[in-house]
Amino acid sequence: MASTGKFISLEGLDGAGKTTTAERVAKLFSTRGKDVVFVGRTTPQVADGYLRKHMEAVRAAIYECYSELDYPINELGNKHWLYLIASWLHALDQSVVKPLIADGRHVIIDGWFYKILSRFSLKQDLDKAHIEACFTGLTVPDSVILLDIDPGVAASRKTTFTYSESGNMDGWCGRTRQNFLEYQRLVREEVIKLRIKNKWSVIRVDHLTLDEVVDTVAENIINQGLF
Repeated sequence: MASTGKFISLEGLDGAGKTTTAERVAKLFSTRGKDVVFVGRTTPQVADGYLRKHMEAVRAAIYECYSELDYPINELGNKHWLYLIASWLHALDQSVVKPLIADGRHVIIDGWFYKILSRFSLKQDLDKAHIEACFTGLTVPDSVILLDIDPGVAASRKTTFTYSESGNMDGWCGRTRQNFLEYQRLVREEVIKLRIKNKWSVIRVDHLTLDEVVDTVAENIINQGLF
């Protein structure tokens, strides 16, 4: 019977470099003969057919709307977005993550549900236990590695700020650097609470080059004996 693969999530604020790092780390281990695959949380590779069409529709409903400031997305309410995003993650888990792991392949993803949980925890009209319940049943990573970054450094890496990462779903108005800083500082506080509670590994990436971050993450994975 084939052994199951490991599931590793890189967490961090917007601008922490999760996607680029996860892709590079997966490629690095692949060159070393390890069966490691990168899964993009918002851009996964899904088989053709109904499943792909269905997930493309859900993805578009969530992620493409944020590019249009004229869309009155707040009118749908926080619960709608919570359930829709949770639905996306459960579909991603069921159709991509679980099959890869069951096939013995190691998965590195650029963020699981933790940053989303942190964001929704800031909303005053939602009960935190209810928010957490929406993600119950998702595959729990064998390891979570936090790429911790100061929001100011994260902002300096960006040329534009999106609707959601600037807090426009939570009372801020406008895709400005100041809104990004204020909102991301609050999100980071929630993420740090999760790190402490769940005893994640943490790598401070403020002053590291991409190569240094990739090497440090790879070393961390090796030291944990994951594969």
